Amino acid sequence: VLMDMVHVTPEDEVALKEFDTSLLSSLMSHRSPQISEMAATVFVALISRTSSSSTAESEKEESVEPEEYLEGNGHLSIQQSLLLLRESEVAVRVCGLRELTKAVIRSKKSKNLLEGYKDLLFETCNAFLRDLDSFVFLAAVESLSELIDFDPHRYFQKALDVFGDRSLLPEVRGKVAEVLCRCCMKKGEVMSMWCDLVIERVVVACRDEDSMVRAHSFGILTELFVAQPHIPQHHIQRILPLAQDALEFDRDENVRRSAVVLIAFVLRSLSDSTIQMPELLLTIYRKLKWTSKFDTDDTTRQHATVALEGMTDTVKRFLFPY
Repeated sequence: VLMDMVHVTPEDEVALKEFDTSLLSSLMSHRSPQISEMAATVFVALISRTSSSSTAESEKEESVEPEEYLEGNGHLSIQQSLLLLRESEVAVRVCGLRELTKAVIRSKKSKNLLEGYKDLLFETCNAFLRDLDSFVFLAAVESLSELIDFDPHRYFQKALDVFGDRSLLPEVRGKVAEVLCRCCMKKGEVMSMWCDLVIERVVVACRDEDSMVRAHSFGILTELFVAQPHIPQHHIQRILPLAQDALEFDRDENVRRSAVVLIAFVLRSLSDSTIQMPELLLTIYRKLKWTSKFDTDDTTRQHATVALEGMTDTVKRFLFPY
């Protein structure tokens, strides 16, 4: 109701002033994350609505940029969002991060000033990602995703750095990897400029000590091949042995699943000009045949069978010339 109020009447102002904010304070400390988040959302909405009338008056009296205050539509400004980040309650800080993300993305400020706010938002996300509370770091992942969608040229590489940061929890790195995968899918036409960089960073993560990170790393490479089918041969010669080793030696079924899906996409992308690796391809083919019959995981076996069936005629002619 608070967020949907277009005009605040005098009666509304009286009612809002009588609202018992101490009840919100206790609910924001509730042990249930759902209740604390809902209470924080109401808290943000309450700040927004009770400030609307005074905002309109101040904008008339003073010559200031409207974005320094509330925008009058239930959203907080960048400055008020930053104030929420200083609150002691976790739920309020998370709401502050979400409001800051919205405010930065819709901001009409000058380019230089906006760049500063975007960098501030990224650093805030980076700090929240280091929180052990999943409620906090998941909110940071969500904001990071929106920021990359808003300005991929500036923040995709920064997100790669975050993914490669081994001081972060594996769960956090996995969620950042999902953001990178989505970016690869959405920004396929511009991924060519990051192809070398992505492969350099992610190939290292394919050998990470954490199985979740390894699985997500193969997933990122798969999305890269989907977005950029014509990957240079020297990268293919580096990626295929990695996937083959994972398929043969990795004990985690999720890693093997991701590796065999990657192999399937690589084989589909090969053309006459890129097939110059007879021994490697034969080894991969034999490994897929073995995996399709003897791997302990049903899903991995099925993926291997699909990979064999999905090989292009070009690859089949190369493997079976007679």
